Formats: sequence, C-alpha cells, structure tokens
Amino acid sequence: MNSIVKQISAFVLLVLLLASCKEDFQDEVINENEIVAAGQTLKLTMSNGTNGAFSDDEIYYAVIGLTPGGSFGYVNPQGQMIAMSTADNEAPNKLTKNGENYSNFFMKLSDVPVLNVPQMQSGRIFIGLGSPLYIKSFDDGFAGPNFANASDPNIDVFIEYAEFTFSEGGFWGNTTQVDQFGFPMTMQLVNESGMTQTVGMTDSRSDIIEAFKCSVPQEFVQLAEKQSPYRVLAPIQGGFNDGEEHANYFDSYIDKMWDKYKSEDLVIVRDGVTWRGRVINNVLTYTNESGESYTVKKPTSPEVFRCDGVFNDRTGFSGDLGIQLQLQAYTGAAFQRQIMGNGPNWPNPETWYADRSEKANFYAQFWHFFGIQGFAYGFPYDDVWEQSTLVHDTNPRDLNINITWD
Repeated sequence: MNSIVKQISAFVLLVLLLASCKEDFQDEVINENEIVAAGQTLKLTMSNGTNGAFSDDEIYYAVIGLTPGGSFGYVNPQGQMIAMSTADNEAPNKLTKNGENYSNFFMKLSDVPVLNVPQMQSGRIFIGLGSPLYIKSFDDGFAGPNFANASDPNIDVFIEYAEFTFSEGGFWGNTTQVDQFGFPMTMQLVNESGMTQTVGMTDSRSDIIEAFKCSVPQEFVQLAEKQSPYRVLAPIQGGFNDGEEHANYFDSYIDKMWDKYKSEDLVIVRDGVTWRGRVINNVLTYTNESGESYTVKKPTSPEVFRCDGVFNDRTGFSGDLGIQLQLQAYTGAAFQRQIMGNGPNWPNPETWYADRSEKANFYAQFWHFFGIQGFAYGFPYDDVWEQSTLVHDTNPRDLNINITWD
C-alpha cells in the first residue's frame, strides 16, 4: 500500500470511527571525571504544539542512553553525557514523591528548547507533561516507568518517549506505543542535505482515544480506561500478562495454528530463501532447501504479546543466530497480525488483522490507522516487514520533536 493510499485510508477510517462514536459516546553539580567525551552531536529541537494545554515550562524531557563504555548516562543541558550513579537519587536537585527520592535528569522545554545530543546506544527521550518522570538511578542502570505496577510514581504523569541509537554509522530512531500511548507527537529526522523523514501522529489526543474505545474489540477497550486520563495501556501492561484476566487470549489461535502445521507446511520466503515449517514433536521447525533447520517452540499468549520467551530463544539449535532470531520474530509478528495461517501473506499489510472474529493484537493494529503514512510501533516486532516508525540516515543533522495535544 503506497503512502498516499495509507493516508487516505487512515483519514477515512478516523472519520468513520468518530462518526460511530458520536452517539455512544537543574542546576547540576558535576564531577568532571564523570563526563563522557562526546564525538559527533545531533541537534535536538523540542517544540510545544499543545495549543496552550501545557506551557513550555510544563513540558519536561530527558535524554538517557548507554555511553560508549557501556554504562548508562544522561545528557545535561550543555550536551554532556554524564554517567549515572545511585548517588543521583540523593543529589541536591533530586525529585521526591510519596516520600521516595528519585534522580532528576529532566530539563524544561522553556529552559532548553535545543539540545546537542552526543552519540549513544539504546537512547531514550523521555517526555513528561505537567511533571517530570520519577526515575531511579543506579550505578549500573535505571528503573523507568512500570505501568503494570499500580504504585509506580509515574502512573499519574502524561508520558511519551522516543527510542534511538546514534553512532558513527548514523541515526536509528522511532516513536513507540509498545508500552502505552500518552499523547500524540511527531519525530522528524533531517540529514546533512536537508532531506527529512517524519513519523508519529498528528491527530487530536481526545479523538484518538475516543476512536480507540469505539473501534477495538471489547477485551481491548479497558486498556483506555484502566489509567485514564493519563494513557492507553498496551495489552501486556493492562490485563493480558501471566495470571491476568486475559492471559489466555491467544490460546485458541495458537492451538489452531499448531494443529494446522502438524499436517501441512507453513511456507515463507525470507531474503530469497524459501523456508518450510512443520510442527514436529510440538516444535515448529523451519527447514530450507539446503537442509538448514531452525525452531520455534509453542508459545503462551503472554509470550506472543511480549515477543519474548520462545520468540527470543537462543538455545537448542546449531546455525546462524541471526536467522534463528529473525524467524522467531517473523513468527511472533504473524501471531500478532493474525496471518500465521497464510505464509505468503506475511509481507502483505493489506491482509493483516482481517478477521474480527479471530484473535489478533488489535491494540497494535489501531496505531497504524493514525500513524503518518500508516507506520506505527504497536508491539516489539512491529518492525517486521518494515511497518514500524523507524527513521534512519547515515548523515543525520537535526532531530525535531513536536509535542501535541488537542
């Protein structure tokens, strides 16, 4: 589906969904020994597009990631990467909530609208509206928001974030709804030639949430209600995990697919290589024409939503680990998108989520209706077959984030 068709389809769907709803509805003290040397930098510009819902001094953000040495750090207003430590939770500018101390790496947009970001791996740009986020810092990492924990100090904070890696090879980044949706925003990457790539969402927050509640199957509606008005939760954060109300959501679909491929082949093509999958001794075994074999064990429903466990299994095979993990990711994505029963359709987005009477991750599907050009990151393997919000360039210059509301 080309980008124009995707945009038109998303707009038409939005109109239909909303129509159907109308009736029913720091100052810092820095030890110079802790400053990590910076190489190339990227100019990050934060913009307030909330139309007065939040002032610039009510918008907080922090940039956190792995330093070249492999430890976690944060970027200060001067664009320096500072190694994290447990002592940050007791620093003079610490945050306190419910009697607990937290680190404070957050800057106000009013104070620092433009930040020079140094190279880092596993980076995140955390954004809080009306409040900074409450993050525990440790010598070997940090504890971010946990939306599955009702006592987490960030439950009543409007939150969004972007993920990225910035290295000598370039910039890779994305917006994401893998954990939750807090508010719409866009992320634009500009390269040295001035070419741009833009991802994210631009529709009204209230329209998006109302459309979600009116369009997803009943099991998913409560994801917009559990922590209202702050967010729409991802399934694994809101009732679909082990031991929870919908922990068996995918079970019937998993059983059906496992029975199907005991007696017939699952045929997929990856990088020009044809793979045939058969369930043998309760394990889905993929074999190519050269006789190479890779396996996926039978998953649980929460493993499907989390994309972990059997979908990130590095044991019990001999061969190329990259191929093993990729076949597992493809299989996990096929369950989410309801195309596990038709291998040739795996690369074809127009065939995904087609049957409302069958199980699928309809939370993840929803964000593609509102994502620019139909791109979204609704579950961890939503990048399979290139439908995620990934932006990449080998010569990045600027990164522009615009925060919106209604």
